[in-house]
Formats: sequence, structure tokens, C-alpha cells
Amino acid sequence: MENRYYSENISKIPLPMLVQALAATMPRWIAWVLAIVVRTVDRFGKGLPPSHGVGFVGTEKVVGVDAIPAPAIARWAPLLEQLRDLGFEPIKCELAETVGTKLNCSTTLLDKLGTTTAIVEWSRMKGSAGMEEITPIELNSYRENAADIVTGIVRKIDVPMASMFEVDGVDMISLENNCPLAQRYQEHRDRCHDRQLMRLDTESALKVVHDRAQRRFAALLKTGFLRELTAEEITELRNADLTELYDF
Repeated sequence: MENRYYSENISKIPLPMLVQALAATMPRWIAWVLAIVVRTVDRFGKGLPPSHGVGFVGTEKVVGVDAIPAPAIARWAPLLEQLRDLGFEPIKCELAETVGTKLNCSTTLLDKLGTTTAIVEWSRMKGSAGMEEITPIELNSYRENAADIVTGIVRKIDVPMASMFEVDGVDMISLENNCPLAQRYQEHRDRCHDRQLMRLDTESALKVVHDRAQRRFAALLKTGFLRELTAEEITELRNADLTELYDF
């Protein structure tokens, strides 16, 4: 059976938010023009061609640390050191199933209280100025019959896009990655104060992380911010020149 891949649909991003995101890498007037073009083209049923696709939750490959790309290890090192100092312990590493010009992997850690997971990602993909690498972090605390509490830690230019990922069942904010993780962890714990959280061990944490990620992915598909790639798009991405992507 052929793998199914999905990509962001930027034409569904509200115009002011799209302009703000684009303006981080270009003059604001050009960002306005490009955003209007993207929205106009979409109305005629001709969206921008995707540069990559990712598999649905569950297609990731659990691997050892030795299988993680060296640039990811280098970027993770100071972050993982801070998380270990806070009592987090790693419980898995994964390589995402991707096609086209994107690499993605993640490592998941669980705090000593068993109430918060930290998911540290690494992505390398085509950006406006060539290949770029990002390492967002997500702190998650889960509840049985209420919204998950999620604190994203991202680049300043990505903070305005946080609302794009708001779905039912998730109480999420995104904060800038401009301070020690101890501060962001405390801010996350403050958000969890007086809320009944699930207490997890390694086995139960792995299951909950998978189930909630699958639920969120499906919800984003419903919003239209993610869309499934066509067979033709997948074939084109498989034939793309990936030399630059692996040039590290």
C-alpha cells in the first residue's frame, strides 16, 4: 500500500497572519503582495506546489540515538542538558516519514513527576533563503476529560502562527525560545496549577503521546491547515533533487 503524505496548506492561513509570517523574511510590502497572490491563486483551485510531505502519526520509525542526524544531535545537546537538569528523562527517539525537501526527527522525554512530556523536534527544510533548521519544543500535560495543556517554545517569527494549531481538546500557547527552559517549564507548571493531571510512567506516556498526537493531526486535517498530497505530487517530490537537503 502506498504511503500517504500531508503538507501545510498556507492558503488557509488568515491573511494578516500570513503577512506577518512572511514579513519575517522579506519586506512587508512584498509579504502583502505574496500573501494576496497565494490567497487569489487558491480561489481558482491552483494552490502552491508543496515542497515536502509528512506521514500520518504512527508512520514514524522509533530509532536509537545513533540513527539521529548529526545536526539534530548538535542542536539538541544544550536543550537536552537543560531538560535533564529539570528532571526529564528520554523515553524515545523517532524519525518521521517524509517525502521531498524535509527531514524531521524528535525525541520525547518525561519529567520526574510523570505529569509533563517534553517533545524536542528537529526539522531541516527548504526556506526562503535556502535550507533552514529549527528545533521547536512542546511541553504537554494531559487530562482525562479535559483539554491537554500545551506550551510551545519556538522562534520569535513562529509565535504569531501558534493560533493556526489551535484545535478542540488542546489548551495551547506558544512562547519565544529566548530564555532558559527552566523558566518556560515553570510557566507551563503554573498553567497546570490546580488542574487534575494524568500521572504517567514510560509505557503509559508513550501511548498517550501517540494517541493525542494522532487526534491533533486529524483535527488539523479537518481545519484545512493540513491536506493530503495527491499521487502526482508525491511522485514529483520523490523525484526532487535532495542533494542540498543532505548536505551537512
